[in-house]
Amino acid sequence: MITEKEIDNNTYELLINPELITVKKNQIVDILGYNDLPEHFDKFLDEIIHESKKKLQIRAGYKILDYESSESKDGIIISNIFFKTEKIVKSQLNKIEKVAIFVSTIGREIENWIKELNEKGEILLSYLADITASESVENVADILHDHLKVKMKNLGLNVTNRYSPGYCNWSVSEQHKLFSLLPENFCEIKLTDSALMIPMKSISGIIGIGKNAQWKEYLCDRCGVKDCSYRIKMKKRNKNKLRLIN
Repeated sequence: MITEKEIDNNTYELLINPELITVKKNQIVDILGYNDLPEHFDKFLDEIIHESKKKLQIRAGYKILDYESSESKDGIIISNIFFKTEKIVKSQLNKIEKVAIFVSTIGREIENWIKELNEKGEILLSYLADITASESVENVADILHDHLKVKMKNLGLNVTNRYSPGYCNWSVSEQHKLFSLLPENFCEIKLTDSALMIPMKSISGIIGIGKNAQWKEYLCDRCGVKDCSYRIKMKKRNKNKLRLIN
């Protein structure tokens, strides 16, 4: 169940039931690079997925702001602030009217648990827990994205893909600009001086909104970032789709 509450002007927080977080075992198996998971891994993974859900402290929310097209080929303007998103993100937001700045996190308890497992010498369990936590926070961001899509559809609007600093050549340092437009300590997420989020298992970014906004395939082939985690994830997701088709 998802409940939305407005906490400020055009600023909303979502209450998301942890039971909605559905990290699948095959997702972890793909990330690990196995075709068939070793039997001992299978048992450990069941345990980790079960235990991790108990430790989720989900917070998620978004703020809808004015968007202004910029003459710059590599940036956009949100509430009079210029964001140097680079060309890929800029090109995907050409037809929008508004922007939703979003954040999501699964809290610090699960991070403390991962650290405790590591300190106890349970390196494998710690590693599996870390992967599961990363997939869990992606799941939260997916839920927020889907919720916003339905809400905007009811208003006759569409949404774009979501884009985050650190992807598609968009500098992580611009997190500071994003967070300057949100209420202080929004969803209990803070930034370090180096623009890393605390809790670490958190995601921030933007989603375009408008009558002519479009969801498009991510243009990973045009991105010059090596070893991009999102590109790896999308390749595996597409591989799974082909497997199902064939």
